[in-house]
Amino acid sequence: MKYTIIIFLLCSFTAFSQEAVKDSINQNFIAQICGYNFDDKKVEKPIHLDWVAIDVENIKLINRLYQNALTIEHIIQFFPHFIDGKGNSNSITYDCGYNLKSTLHEVYGGYGHINIDALYFENKILRLRITIDNDAEIINKYLLSNIRFPLECINGKVSSEIIFQKNIESYKIEYGNVLVYSNDSNNKRKSAINYFTDNLEGGTFKEPYYILLGLGSETFDYLRYFIVGKDYKAMEDLLYSPSPTSRLFAAETIIYMQKHYKYKPSKEHKSRINEILTNAKPIKSGIVSCWLNKFGYDYYDVDKNFEEYLLNQ
Repeated sequence: MKYTIIIFLLCSFTAFSQEAVKDSINQNFIAQICGYNFDDKKVEKPIHLDWVAIDVENIKLINRLYQNALTIEHIIQFFPHFIDGKGNSNSITYDCGYNLKSTLHEVYGGYGHINIDALYFENKILRLRITIDNDAEIINKYLLSNIRFPLECINGKVSSEIIFQKNIESYKIEYGNVLVYSNDSNNKRKSAINYFTDNLEGGTFKEPYYILLGLGSETFDYLRYFIVGKDYKAMEDLLYSPSPTSRLFAAETIIYMQKHYKYKPSKEHKSRINEILTNAKPIKSGIVSCWLNKFGYDYYDVDKNFEEYLLNQ
């Protein structure tokens, strides 16, 4: 009897230790990939397991979607209101020009929601981003064990992303060049280029001609980086960014470089620049809210004031 008790206690301690180690690993994993501070993110107790169950079911749908998400039709199989945003969800679609669209679909759960964000042409997806927007404790204790897709930190949130190279090549055949993502061997150059190609959830250029917090020093720090390095190739490539706003910045930077350096864009690039400038709009910024006593957006005319912004932002 004594030995049975000892064995039971040992087994119980081992199980407890393994569970504690598992929780520690999960917590460290989330903290490492996105810098989540578990001391700052407390869920009110007791946790409602029926709410958690809704979040878990959404994760299981994403698991299935992740295996086959080449087209909008594939997304609709699992999330039928991806485009219309009906039911327990919300959707917004942006026209990115040049036959490109992006749709952000928020699927509401119990404690949080999942964002499904796609860049596509016709029905073919070029880039898909999944963002898990939930409390750190819920992700750690209940969602991680159900996730069957790779995770990374994108724009400060637990996310996953797929680039569909086959569909990108199809777009190029039908409509011409597009720059969806850079894999440049120079990490700083790669980060700078991808800053301007990211028009999905969390990206500065998600909505055409709108930047939430003003033009921002980061935008012009990267542009100055390209200018100082005389990186004409990066600017030419960014004329084909999915973001209309990024294309405008690239066009204005090329015009600036043409004026100040011995650089002459090709006939093809000149034609693209003219198209971009013809369709350009002032960039709006800020939040309109009666709570903030703000009832209008700020506007920045980049086409008219580019050099001023380049010096002062």
